[in-house]
Amino acid sequence: MRKVALIFSLALAALVMAPVFAHAEESPPPPHFAAKGLDIPGVTLRPGVTADLHLTIYYDPQHPCLGRTLFALHGMWHTAAAWQPLAAALLDGTHPWQGPCRVIALDLPGHGLSSLPSGLLFGDMTLDDYMAAFLASLGRLKGRGIRPDTLAGHSFGGLMIQLVQQRLVADGTDLRKAYGVKDVVLLGTYVPEPMPGLSIDYRAVFAPFVTFTAERGWQVTFPPPVWRVSMLGDPAGQFGPSAPTAAELVARGYIAPMPEAMVESFVNRPYVAPDVFDHRSGTSLTIVAFQRDRLVWLPAIQALYTHLTGDASGTRFALVEGPDAMHDMHLSNPAALLEAMDRLALAF
Repeated sequence: MRKVALIFSLALAALVMAPVFAHAEESPPPPHFAAKGLDIPGVTLRPGVTADLHLTIYYDPQHPCLGRTLFALHGMWHTAAAWQPLAAALLDGTHPWQGPCRVIALDLPGHGLSSLPSGLLFGDMTLDDYMAAFLASLGRLKGRGIRPDTLAGHSFGGLMIQLVQQRLVADGTDLRKAYGVKDVVLLGTYVPEPMPGLSIDYRAVFAPFVTFTAERGWQVTFPPPVWRVSMLGDPAGQFGPSAPTAAELVARGYIAPMPEAMVESFVNRPYVAPDVFDHRSGTSLTIVAFQRDRLVWLPAIQALYTHLTGDASGTRFALVEGPDAMHDMHLSNPAALLEAMDRLALAF
């Protein structure tokens, strides 16, 4: 495993750095699909630190929203725009089950269309700051009468949902009681302690990509070709037939940097207690793993499902196989993802 990590690190270091934080529109959307923005100003991340958050609401302009609402939380090197392909697939009305009538995707601070933090450099943001932004978004939506039925978290977004549920349970409540969340779907989620982890020297892997700007501070910036290999490549560096090119990733605004302070969350993985999503929580947990995911170790994510739910039968665990079954399949081939999930796609 260490040999794999070393090869991965050397391969990344060999590529030329070209930080890109573009956000651009894709080709014109189909008639059933539209997007609008919602700004949440002045969110407190910690004492003396605030950020203005932006959410993108995907919906069907031809029909009123009378069904489920999905709230989506992106991964560490992503933006809310990365949820657009899955949102379009969920709203196209072609599946035999009733999907959500709207998808709300949050840009975390310093990502996509949300502002940089005020009172703190972006590079000094921690996991607690991101979780504060996530919880504040749920709270502000609740104040507007919007209570998401389902939360979806990808990669580090999945970890944040786990940690928020753990915090709420410790406070005597949970996602269902506090915010009305009935389902949680974790896609290629980051795996916390006490699950086994990969033997990777993350500081060495990230070191070639640490950059500094006066505006943002120290951050980890993956050039688009590196980002593509990491998120859309398999362990051999091969891509699925539907993987966007590096240029398309940039044009669609999927790529974001990571605060350098967040490296510690990779080196010292957070702990999540057992059974925080068991039957008493009132929220059903679905975990989706990808056969060719180079960033998540399959035995660990399988064990995580049982750890969080107490369900040893794997009732709501889905292993997605196929040529596009990589870490970011939700943006490369969402239709195939939903088809492979079969009945578990109902969780959306």
